[in-house]
Amino acid sequence: MVLNDAFGFEADVLFHRMGYTGLVDFFDAASGPFHNSSIDVKGDSWDVPLLAKYRLGHRSRPYVAAGGVIRLVGPVRGRGEQTDGSYYDLNGTTITPFNTNSPSELRKRFYPGLTAAGGLEFRAARFLLLPELRYTRWTANIAQPGGLLRFPSNQVEFLVGLLF
Repeated sequence: MVLNDAFGFEADVLFHRMGYTGLVDFFDAASGPFHNSSIDVKGDSWDVPLLAKYRLGHRSRPYVAAGGVIRLVGPVRGRGEQTDGSYYDLNGTTITPFNTNSPSELRKRFYPGLTAAGGLEFRAARFLLLPELRYTRWTANIAQPGGLLRFPSNQVEFLVGLLF
């Protein structure tokens, strides 16, 4: 939405593929029980930035933009197996496969952040090209400290918008 020739608002939707692999081992040396699990999680991440934009110049127009962004994680799928047993009784070992749409690391699905961008608008034939460098500071993260899935708190991306 353009308020005037210099000011406007922009809303985007950016898709990212995400995932992690986790291995957890537990062994009690005193009594012998063990527990091993492995999981492979894959899913989608959608970033929705809402930006206020200020354009400079007239012909090829540099611009700056800033605003908030929300990351939505999902859908996700986790697959793996869990092994339980005792080193003193290997005949009692059980292997249980699992398949989940709600891995324990992903109980929360929305993550806020702040973003700033700078770029250039210019015409190429019938198209308006908008190459842009965007910085995002995520104010919340996916996992607790030491958790399996984390995305960087600071994110820099080079994006190219195309309007026709």
